[in-house]
Amino acid sequence: MTKNFQLALTLFLLAFTTNCYSQKSLESVVEEQSVKDDFRHTWQGIAHFYTTPFKWKKPQLVQVGLVLGTYAALTFVDEDIHPLFTDLRDDVPTPVREFGDWFGGPINAVVFSGGLYAYGHFAKKNKVKKTGILLMSSIAAAGFLQTTIKTMVGRARPSAGVGSRAYKPFTPLAAYHSFPSGHSVVATVFAHSIARQIDNPWGKAGVYAVGAITPISRLWDGAHWFSDVALGTFIGFITVDSLDRYLTKIYEGEDSGKKLTNTWKLDAGLTNFKLSYTFN
Repeated sequence: MTKNFQLALTLFLLAFTTNCYSQKSLESVVEEQSVKDDFRHTWQGIAHFYTTPFKWKKPQLVQVGLVLGTYAALTFVDEDIHPLFTDLRDDVPTPVREFGDWFGGPINAVVFSGGLYAYGHFAKKNKVKKTGILLMSSIAAAGFLQTTIKTMVGRARPSAGVGSRAYKPFTPLAAYHSFPSGHSVVATVFAHSIARQIDNPWGKAGVYAVGAITPISRLWDGAHWFSDVALGTFIGFITVDSLDRYLTKIYEGEDSGKKLTNTWKLDAGLTNFKLSYTFN
C-alpha cells in the first residue's frame, strides 16, 4: 500500500472510532486527569498486568494450563493445517494481504493510539482518551511479553523448512521467532481495545472483522503456524481485558454504568474441548 493510502486509512479508522461512541458515553464522570496522571496510569496499568498472575488462584491456573495444553495439541496438527491457508494465497487480493501486514504493525497502533489520546485530551472526552491509553499500554505490555516469549522459545517458522516442532531458544535468527505471532498480538490488541469501547453492535462487529484480517493473512503468507496465530490472538485479548478493567475504574468511575462482562470460559471433557469468549 502507498504511504498516502495508509495515512488516509489511519485517519478514517480514527474518525470511525470516535464517531462510534455514544454521546452519553463520552461524558466525563470523574475528575479530569492531567497528562502527568495519564502517563502514570499507563505505567501503573502495565505493572498491574504483569503482577496480576501472582494473584491467580486455582481456577485461573487451571485455565492457563488448558490454554497451554491446547497450544501443545495444535503443534501436532500445524503441518496439516498450514497448506489449507497457503494454498489460498494466490486467490486472495494483494491489497487485502498487504493490509493485514500493515494493520499488525506496532508503529501504526502507536500512531493511532496517540491520535485517540490527543483528541480525547483536548476535547475533554475521558472515554476516548482512556481508549488511547488502553491501546498504548496494551501494545507495550503485550509487545514486551511476545518479544520475550519469541526469544525464549525460539520456534521455527514454516519458512525455515525444519517442521513445526523445531526450536532454538535464545537465537537471534528471525527464522526461529515464530511463536507467538507478533502481528496477531498487535492486531488483536488494536481491534479489541477499540471494540470494547463501542456500544454499536455493528460497529463492534466491523472492528473485529477488520482485526481478523491480520492473523489470517499471516497464515496465507506462511509466516506462522496456526498455533502461533491462535496464541498470539489470545495474548492480545487477555492483555486488553486486564488493562481495560483497570483503566475503566480510573477514567469512567466505579459506577460508570458499564458492566465489564467480558469473560473467557473453558470447558473440557474426555472427548471434547471448547473455548468461548463473551463480550459486551
